[in-house]
Amino acid sequence: MLKTIRQILENGELRRFIIVGGIGFLVDGGILTLLTSQGISIFTARLISFLLAVSVTWLLNRSWTFVADSYTGPREYFFYFLIQAFGAIINLSIFYLLIFGIPDLKRILLIPLALGAGVSLIFNFIVSKYFIFKKAV
Repeated sequence: MLKTIRQILENGELRRFIIVGGIGFLVDGGILTLLTSQGISIFTARLISFLLAVSVTWLLNRSWTFVADSYTGPREYFFYFLIQAFGAIINLSIFYLLIFGIPDLKRILLIPLALGAGVSLIFNFIVSKYFIFKKAV
């Protein structure tokens, strides 16, 4: 286990995954801001921005973070999208469980926000690396 963690840190996959996530955040936020400024509803704009951000991160993760050996077709993108959606549910669930379970955290929202983001990042990374973009053996 420690050898695997050391390999992940040494080969830069986790660092690249975090950078790609940051790019996805910028795409998501930029598209959301652009669309809502044009009068598109927040819910419609958020759906579009999320779909575009997931598409951008899928492309970057498959071509740069994990350098997937082979493309498995639309199925790969579908599972990647599901994992991202599930990761978002994990993130929000942890956030809400913490602020409702420990009411004092409502005054310091960055703590539950960071914990939710951290857990979902680890989940998304592991599933992406070992299931979505796993290397051909």
